[in-house]
Amino acid sequence: MEDPLADSESALAQQIFLKAVDEIPADQWDQFVREACGENASLQSRVEELLAAHKIVSGYFDKPPTILASLGKSQSMGNLTGTVVDGYQLAEQIGQGGMGVVYIAHQFQPVRRQVAFKVVKPGMDTKQVIARFEIERRALAMMDHPNIAHVIDAGETESGRPYFVMELVRGKPITDFCDDAKLRARDRLRLFIKVCYAVQHAHQKGIIHRDIKPSNVMVTHHDRTPVPKIIDFGVAKAINQESSEETAHTLFAQLVGTPLYMSPEQAEWGGADVDTRTDIYALGVLLYELLTGTTPFDRQALYEVTQDEMRRIIREDEPLRPSSRINTLDKATLTDVMECRRTDRKRLGQTLSGDLDWIIVRAIEKDPQRRYQTAGEFADDLQRFLNDEPVAARPPSASYRLRKFARRHRAALGSAAAIALSLILGITVSTWQALEMHHAWKVADERSETADWQRERAEHANSRIRRLLYVSEMKVAADALRREDIPSAVQLLNHHLPIHGMEDLRGFEWHYMNRLVELPSHATMSCPDGIFCVQPSPDGSLLAAACGDGNIYIFDVQTGKAVRTISTGAESANYVCWTSDQTEVATADANGRIQTWNVSDGMQVQSTDAHDGEVYCLHYLPGDATLVSSGSDEMIYSWDRATGKKIGEFAGHERDAEQLAVSPDGRYVASASSDGTLRLWDLQNQEEPPIIWDFHDSRVLCVAYSQDGRHIAAGTVHGGVFLVDTKTNTHRKLGSQPDGVESVTFLSDGDWLATGDRGATIHLWPVTADAGQDNSMSEKKIMPYWKAHTGRVQALAVTPGSNLLVSGGLDGVINMWTTNPQSAEWQIATPGLRVMGMALGNSNQLYIAGNEIIRYNLARREGTSAFSTPQPRWMSLATSNDGRRMAATDHKTLSMFDLDSQQLIQSWPISPELDDPQMAVSPDGQKVATAWWSSVDYIEIYDVDRPDQILSFPAKQSHAIDFSPDGDRLAYGTMNDLVVRDIVHDKELLRLSKHSSTLSDCAFDPSGDLIATVSHDRTLKLWNAHNGEQLYSVIAHGDKVKTVAFSPDGNTIVTGGRDQVVKLWDCQTGQPLFDFGTEADGIAEVQFSPDGQRLVCLLGNGTIVIYDISRPADNDT
Repeated sequence: MEDPLADSESALAQQIFLKAVDEIPADQWDQFVREACGENASLQSRVEELLAAHKIVSGYFDKPPTILASLGKSQSMGNLTGTVVDGYQLAEQIGQGGMGVVYIAHQFQPVRRQVAFKVVKPGMDTKQVIARFEIERRALAMMDHPNIAHVIDAGETESGRPYFVMELVRGKPITDFCDDAKLRARDRLRLFIKVCYAVQHAHQKGIIHRDIKPSNVMVTHHDRTPVPKIIDFGVAKAINQESSEETAHTLFAQLVGTPLYMSPEQAEWGGADVDTRTDIYALGVLLYELLTGTTPFDRQALYEVTQDEMRRIIREDEPLRPSSRINTLDKATLTDVMECRRTDRKRLGQTLSGDLDWIIVRAIEKDPQRRYQTAGEFADDLQRFLNDEPVAARPPSASYRLRKFARRHRAALGSAAAIALSLILGITVSTWQALEMHHAWKVADERSETADWQRERAEHANSRIRRLLYVSEMKVAADALRREDIPSAVQLLNHHLPIHGMEDLRGFEWHYMNRLVELPSHATMSCPDGIFCVQPSPDGSLLAAACGDGNIYIFDVQTGKAVRTISTGAESANYVCWTSDQTEVATADANGRIQTWNVSDGMQVQSTDAHDGEVYCLHYLPGDATLVSSGSDEMIYSWDRATGKKIGEFAGHERDAEQLAVSPDGRYVASASSDGTLRLWDLQNQEEPPIIWDFHDSRVLCVAYSQDGRHIAAGTVHGGVFLVDTKTNTHRKLGSQPDGVESVTFLSDGDWLATGDRGATIHLWPVTADAGQDNSMSEKKIMPYWKAHTGRVQALAVTPGSNLLVSGGLDGVINMWTTNPQSAEWQIATPGLRVMGMALGNSNQLYIAGNEIIRYNLARREGTSAFSTPQPRWMSLATSNDGRRMAATDHKTLSMFDLDSQQLIQSWPISPELDDPQMAVSPDGQKVATAWWSSVDYIEIYDVDRPDQILSFPAKQSHAIDFSPDGDRLAYGTMNDLVVRDIVHDKELLRLSKHSSTLSDCAFDPSGDLIATVSHDRTLKLWNAHNGEQLYSVIAHGDKVKTVAFSPDGNTIVTGGRDQVVKLWDCQTGQPLFDFGTEADGIAEVQFSPDGQRLVCLLGNGTIVIYDISRPADNDT
């Protein structure tokens, strides 16, 4: 089976990476990679990731001699217990390996918790050890899986010893855990399958563990559920990673791994042929030990021989099958094995013989080609065994056993041939031919019968790997968004753009995140080179751009076309500004000149040699009589426009004066400098010392004044965004971005600040407490950030009289943005309505129940009263699948409405003392089923055509109810159980009893083949709706789970809990995809709109939140 990771693009990326590292100077890597990758952005991204990782590792080896000396002296540091390293207090040493020491450490900020702190062992500070240590840190940091210990932080001690901080796993080795808990074989298999999927995740991230053994698979408890965690990636290897000559020499006489669990290819000198199948072998040995209590090769015998003999045994000797191995155990050991598995010798042998024997034998095959090719394939075969389905593993053929025999006994066969060559040869040939012929016939028959099955199986395996990769990368993209790392999120989302001929895996979570990071631009213009400054004209009709090719381009904003090009004659034009009558522009360039130009004909008016170096920025003061400028010579000057004479100078910066901003009254100028300060100068009093704000945050790159003069904003190379109050001269940090801030401007209203960064992203920041609030609908109208360019956002400006934001990037593109588009998240405020329930109708209609029923158009985002007669309190709503009929309850009545005509169809009286029911309407709108939490101990079904015939079934504390899509079955809760009933024949079909607390909700998937249930026990369970098989169970929330629903395509499950979180889950794998956090007291109800474009959530406080992936253009109807 072909490894899906080893595709052609990955191989090509490896080749380009190796050529760059081996042959190209580091300062020429960017140019080389661009030329080698051409237009293939995906390939270029892969190569750049490899080079970035290479720089991290090599950085440890490029330290100055003083640092290396301190590394060498680290032996003297001894035990670090009691010391504090970067905020981590080391409490006690809990273990050590070949290269690192592990401590329990206490972290106090930003959260209080215990963590595991791993640092290079004193005296082990060799380049090779540090490289392996860094590989382990990177390997863990790349992975995000519940069964792999995750990295929290990394750094160096004061003496230069690398460390990283990871999740503290308090548990036992998996073999000890299973023995202590006396788990039976099938329970051990279920636990082991989770380990396989964790290894599969590592392989998908390009990491081979190479040392899987019981002590590296720890089992801990989470809410009384055993959770395995893989730890110690200390000998991990990147897939397809080429070994250097030095590494190969070092490893020539060194075994990397643990011999008992070491694959034959690892036992070869150098271990050059190690790939993901090495971990499959180790997993096979681990499973062998979990089931038999011993390893394939005897521990004592293996360690008593020489290293050469040990290698030979691992490479050549065939171990006994598990069912045979238990017969070799001594009586005491066998007794322990049986007691720990709660079985006897006969039953244990029966369990192991047959399928389990062949599954394990296949996993530990000498030939990697004959093993399972992925850990997921191994897990799938074990799951088939648990499901009593045919397994893929088969006993080896006779011819294969004969070839293995001949390979093991080459010397003996050679001697015998020398004695009786003709006889032996004749017998061997005839026997060989007979066996081969028999084997050929058998293979032909098997291939004829199983070709389709194998093809379907391969397609299924490939599809599952793609889906697991998608799920994993959606979680990583969500984490990137939470960190506001927009470039990383965009890159991960782009990995899953549709490819012709392949299944489109994108679900609601992809489209939602994509809406967060993509904002349609209002207009686009372009220049031949990078853009350093954009300035709209005072009336907003024209736009001037200063570009890296030395030209100024003036565009007509309405048409987007360039109407004038002005050549400054310099290598680069750095800045441009307009006179108030927009007849002239002034330019700053790389040659140190300030030039003024007539806009109408592009002719030069004046040229002044202004700075000793580049001029970075310039502005006209109000009235246009004076210009101020700054440059690389650290100086700020003022100039008389008419004469070009210098009339003032302001010195004090210790490095480049990067940018200026002038107060609206022209009295003050603020300067941003690479010396890490922001300074405010009084232009009318040059003797007055400036006000200085030192941000201690490296270079200050940009500065802007608000239009009312109340605030000054600045951005730094480290991503800091600062706001100065000019009345109090105090400053505060608004926040940080992952990438350096290159540009900043205030929006016209002054309530919001825009920043552009080196990650090609624009961020918006609230300046005032009222920013973005809208009392009419409480909608979040401001997009917090979006991907704006493919290169740095070097310039930002706002068109006069509007909130059109103009951005210019190093990609040579100018974009104009509307900064108050319809948001992807918005709310329906319902003051005084006392919302009790909601239901979705057709044509984007949402119905909200309270003291009246409100019909809300989700596309237009507006609501109207649905029914003319208010009730004291409407309690519950439910609609049919086509959205044309709706059931509603008040205190006394259950009513069925036709939503097209807004007419009442039928009604039934209910007891006034009954509490709020849960309801379901049949797909055809003919029946209504009600479930009651405490008032009534039965389910009732009402029929519109037969209003006097009410069916009922017993059910206690029922709040979960749903019709199957065909309307023939009803699923409902009774205490902890779920019942599925055939309502056509009034027959109970299934009773599912694996929840440990009361059921909260249930839902059929659109096909009717699956049922999802949630409970107060905090779990989400998925069931086969026909035979009742539990497909998976996950701990879904930190508190009771209240509600569950399927997306219209059935690929996504949504849950809401009392922990204030709404979660999306991949239906096939049961893996989480995305979380929506709220600020309400729990989630009462969640529903997808019929078109799948919106996720509607009713919060515990009556607020309705909508997560919307529809585009604004889709909402005009």
